[in-house]
Amino acid sequence: MKNMRDYQKTHQKLLNSGLKLFLALNFETTSVRQICKSADVTTGAFYKHFETKDALLDELVAPYLMGIKDIYNQGVAHFQAFVHTVDVQAAATNVDFVKVYWEKNSDELEPIITYMYQHADITKLILFKSDGSQYENILEQITHFSEMRVTETLNWLQEKHLIKREMQDQGEKIHLYIYAYLATVFDILMHEYTLEKTKRLINEVYLFMMPSWKAYLLTSDVDI
Repeated sequence: MKNMRDYQKTHQKLLNSGLKLFLALNFETTSVRQICKSADVTTGAFYKHFETKDALLDELVAPYLMGIKDIYNQGVAHFQAFVHTVDVQAAATNVDFVKVYWEKNSDELEPIITYMYQHADITKLILFKSDGSQYENILEQITHFSEMRVTETLNWLQEKHLIKREMQDQGEKIHLYIYAYLATVFDILMHEYTLEKTKRLINEVYLFMMPSWKAYLLTSDVDI
């Protein structure tokens, strides 16, 4: 029992030291030796707990990413439930529907932003201190994940004739639009404003971009 407690204590010390050093320096320039010195353990002890420095980072980050994914999926499910309640016949003009559709989704990031602020150290680590790891292109990874879910919803809307845009071969455009939005969100997060100011700024960016999305969805390639 004591051995198990000692193992868990050492494991947590290594995690804490790794996080502290990754934030102070960054992942790429932090060495295993530095982590061990900070945790007051030997390098031999380190490798009893983690195969690599990347494995330590993964243990820090994996629960965080799972939490964000769960929140995002809950939001998507809730929103898609709303979409599926639409009277397609009544929404034949589709202009009003798209307006409601986009305004209904204006606060989509609020639960995620709250979660990110509640886990501020991991947020900073993964967004701005993860160079040299599998997470260094996290913006592209998040964009790809979001792109898949947005495309699913837009394809359904197109099938129901609620938008005019043919969604076939639109992947590149959707990717760029989502990337532009998320890159701006990342820039806001980088400034470490208060939670309320961050939410307000992100909402303002969303509202600023909303007319362009509406125009895109309600215009076919033939109309351009």
